[in-house]
Amino acid sequence: MMRKLVLMIVGWLPLFCIGQNAEAFYDVGNGLFQNQKYHKAGNYYTQALAIKEKPRYYYARAMVLLKMNREEEALADLNSCLLLKEVGEAYYHRAGILLNRGMNSAALADYSKAKEMLPHFVETNYFLGYLYYLEQEYELALKYFNEYDVKKDKDHKYYYYKGLAESKLHMKDTAMKNIKKAAKMKVKYMENIQ
Repeated sequence: MMRKLVLMIVGWLPLFCIGQNAEAFYDVGNGLFQNQKYHKAGNYYTQALAIKEKPRYYYARAMVLLKMNREEEALADLNSCLLLKEVGEAYYHRAGILLNRGMNSAALADYSKAKEMLPHFVETNYFLGYLYYLEQEYELALKYFNEYDVKKDKDHKYYYYKGLAESKLHMKDTAMKNIKKAAKMKVKYMENIQ
């Protein structure tokens, strides 16, 4: 009984030490997030937000919510973050949610904003290429696919959509080469998951 009481007091001790310091709640949340304790991390980010609304608190909680597959709430937090401050990473993650919902034009706008704010973030290039392909803007699709840094032959979708864009631009030889590469990679991918 005494041991349980001590453990309970120790468990609550950080809350007494933190007091009304939003940064301290945020820092504890970050530590919990790094240890994959997403629910607890989210609670700490919520506490930080109750004290002071900051874009990075909303962004951090949105990342927790995405890890917990709570897309609707994550979208709300990303929107709140972006209302307070333009954050490239928030545009990137919001674009992903919008893309999942089939809101391609909105996703394209957000990925474009993310690209502008985070030019070194090469993942954005793939999604811009993909979305421009869907928009039948094949030259732009190819431009962004060419800027995408492929991860050592692991991205079959990249080669597939790049090949399709090349095919639309009558670049038949390179299109065929990329589509064949995509097919081989897909087979290897499927073998690895079985």
